Amino acid sequence: EIARAGPMLERLVRDAEHAGDELGRCTPYFYLCQIEWRAGDWSTALRYAEEAYEIILQAERTGELGAKLYNRALIYAHLGLIREARHTARESLDAAERMGSGFAVQRALGVLGFIELSEGHLEEARLAYDRASAEFMATGVGEPGVARWVPDHIETLAALGDQAGAGP
Repeated sequence: EIARAGPMLERLVRDAEHAGDELGRCTPYFYLCQIEWRAGDWSTALRYAEEAYEIILQAERTGELGAKLYNRALIYAHLGLIREARHTARESLDAAERMGSGFAVQRALGVLGFIELSEGHLEEARLAYDRASAEFMATGVGEPGVARWVPDHIETLAALGDQAGAGP
């Protein structure tokens, strides 16, 4: 339940703070950002995304950089900060590719697809979503619900007249 998840994650943040565990706050901030994004509180979501990003930078945990940049790019895009969103999504994609994280790659591509779709660049959106779909399928995850970009991929394909190509 999302209603219970927020307070539980906030408790994890407080516990990490009391223990002096900076990195222990990072994962809860990631998920708090996701909760606030889904709830439509994008300013709070951005605050959590920024906190997680700063912790990763200070700790020099480059292996987690792609995921933390993804959250920032996602929220920037929803706030209409397209230049920042595109730049951050590309940084996320670069970091994810360097780490070989197919899951983080497909998330970054999902944000890039969303940006292109939002701007009416359907073919560019399709390319990003098609690649995200391929990355998603390569992860072996059988639950398309974790790929939040799938409905936008379908919308893009429908707008291009390709109802048969939607995936994963």
